Amino acid sequence: MPPEASNPWPAERIGRVASIIQISTINLIEAEVTAIPEPVYLPEEYETFWRIMAFADNDAIDEIKGEEVVALNEGVSVIIGFKYTKEPDSKRTSADDQPIAEEDMKLLVAGTFLVRYTVIETEDDRTPLSHNDILAFANFNTIVNAWPYWREFVQSMTSRMEIPTVTVPLLPVPVVDL
Repeated sequence: MPPEASNPWPAERIGRVASIIQISTINLIEAEVTAIPEPVYLPEEYETFWRIMAFADNDAIDEIKGEEVVALNEGVSVIIGFKYTKEPDSKRTSADDQPIAEEDMKLLVAGTFLVRYTVIETEDDRTPLSHNDILAFANFNTIVNAWPYWREFVQSMTSRMEIPTVTVPLLPVPVVDL
């Protein structure tokens, strides 16, 4: 019998949240795009990085609170910040291990989106949700929901800047052997 594959996504937690909320809006709330004129663009040197902050009824969701139950009456809001660049947080170095200077960066596209989900079930009809449930949902669903907006933003901005147009790849999904 083959070894059991571990699924990186806690489907049960994600499902508990997904069953009681629906997406209501996705808005771009902050953007930054910079490029050196006529940059040499080598797509293999660039990646998309992201960070997520989740809120339930305007209260921050915190993994430290773990299984503590969340009072969810209005919905979940998630702020997701994307960055398409050569290095995450200025940690990349050149071939000779020197930090890459900011002036050598050919392209930076950053965008922050606010994704709002509203509750579709009354509190009486649902299982209580924990901070971990909402974080699992935010870390999976929000990326899936916001990724097409991010791809369009990058392609649109690079095209408008008259630099080589960037098409962000499809969302990389982990493969799980069954």
